[in-house]
Amino acid sequence: MELALTVENTKQAVSIFNCRNCRLTITGKANSISLEKCRGVQVAFPSVISSISLSDCQDCAFQAFEKLPCVLVDGCLATRCYLPPQGPGAETEIITAKSMSTTAIVPTPDGEDAVECGIPEQLSSKFKNGKMETNFVVSE
Repeated sequence: MELALTVENTKQAVSIFNCRNCRLTITGKANSISLEKCRGVQVAFPSVISSISLSDCQDCAFQAFEKLPCVLVDGCLATRCYLPPQGPGAETEIITAKSMSTTAIVPTPDGEDAVECGIPEQLSSKFKNGKMETNFVVSE
């Protein structure tokens, strides 16, 4: 199912709840976008002011074309994050919790290709020299 939504002003937030197997195209700039308990949902949008968040979702994907400051992924399985080009002054922070198979896809500067980056799922913490140190466990 294909859906389209127009955001009229930047104070509006988009919430998608319990959706199944659909594609949503958003035009306009939203304050935030959230998906909760969705399965097989794809969202495309130009940009958001604050963040896109996914909670308890499976096999979902989103694509931002211009600006995306923050991505929040909580309790999700198989999330694909198609990020906007990351040039000077552009930065996207991705925060995950209790999620597996989260992938960020970032276009190369020339726009010809994309780089796929897996987000680490496992952390290793050690109490060392009086402080807790936490590092990512990355398998190569």
